[in-house]
Amino acid sequence: MRLTSNWGSNPRSVLGEKKEEYRGKLIGTWGELVSLSITIGLEKGEDEVQLRTFFEGDENWKTYSTACFWIGVHDAPNDNGYENGQWFPTADLHDTFQTDLDIARWRAGNKAMVHLRREEDDEDEREIKLSLHVRPYFGPDSHDFRLSIRFDTWEGASKTPQHEDVVFEFRLDETAAEEGGAMKYEFLKEHGAFNTNGQGNCVHPKQLFTSHAVLQILEETPELREKEEINICYIGPDSTENLRSLGRLLGNRSNKEFRTIVACFDEWDQTTAIGPFSEEFSLDDSPLNPTMESIDELIDPKKILPKMDFVIATYVTPWSLTGRPGHVENYRKLLKKTVTKETNFITVEPKETASCVIEIAPEIDGYEAEEYYTTVLKFRGTPMIWRNTVGLDKSNQCEVMNWRLRKRLQNNGGATS
Repeated sequence: MRLTSNWGSNPRSVLGEKKEEYRGKLIGTWGELVSLSITIGLEKGEDEVQLRTFFEGDENWKTYSTACFWIGVHDAPNDNGYENGQWFPTADLHDTFQTDLDIARWRAGNKAMVHLRREEDDEDEREIKLSLHVRPYFGPDSHDFRLSIRFDTWEGASKTPQHEDVVFEFRLDETAAEEGGAMKYEFLKEHGAFNTNGQGNCVHPKQLFTSHAVLQILEETPELREKEEINICYIGPDSTENLRSLGRLLGNRSNKEFRTIVACFDEWDQTTAIGPFSEEFSLDDSPLNPTMESIDELIDPKKILPKMDFVIATYVTPWSLTGRPGHVENYRKLLKKTVTKETNFITVEPKETASCVIEIAPEIDGYEAEEYYTTVLKFRGTPMIWRNTVGLDKSNQCEVMNWRLRKRLQNNGGATS
């Protein structure tokens, strides 16, 4: 096996993006997002490959630095009659060579991982194209550290001898050229993530768990199976890749009509998500039939909304609960207005803060989010159990919950359900 990349010179100069201070003292600096392409060359006989990242140096660097692998992953798992949906086919749209990805071993964070296998009857030498995205964290006293990629291969059931690690070095440099995360849009396009219907790809596990949560509830709820039109409120377009994967899967696996309101925080979403894709990557032909609307307008008491079958928030809670008081209050008002007793409110959260790489996530744990939804909003949450779609009991990357509004106490003293 061989691994090549467009890394350039070592060390890589990185501009600082966010400083962390405590009582006026610098604790550390998050660098800008660094994105690079990786090509894996599989030799004859090599059936599987696993890549893992390790940060080397000060303990804080290893704790706060994060990475993730992107690869074009189809929306639906393999359906070969003897596997339970844990393996998803992968291929960029221009590739003819297909591999399978194990969703249980696709992780982002301090130790990112991806595990792939080639098609059973393929024996030729092949190349697999991925991208690696790194968010480096630099300590206050030293501006250099390393990231190592360790890769293992298998021939049949036998693991091949250890390969030499590939090492990338980073250096915090306030004179470095600004990257601004622009390359991530090029990689989304290269991986086939912008298709709105038909064939297309996901680049992150959160997309798969979001779309399959909606699909599973649609298929298992008698009231929804009987409905011809489904109303969705999707909170935050999230660079629109989640909307696209959701639309593709529902469009391919359901014959229903969808009407979707995409609720946007103007300050967050207009420039980072909607603006870059408004023309070249329009959502006009999406099966979701989405309309973009400001949250400020949606929560206006005079605004009349249809009853929502689904309200969806993917990687939204950490930001919505830690932002300015006005944002937090508007998020609460939006949920109060859109979630009724008939609504399935789906949240997909990062398993831990380190699971977020592309953006710098606020520190918030799952208990804080659960307390907010159960205590403040009076929701009752049920963890998603994957039955017919994703072949896992739980995700190593995401926490997926289906929240329902609790029923009110009855006048006769009946208990809350």
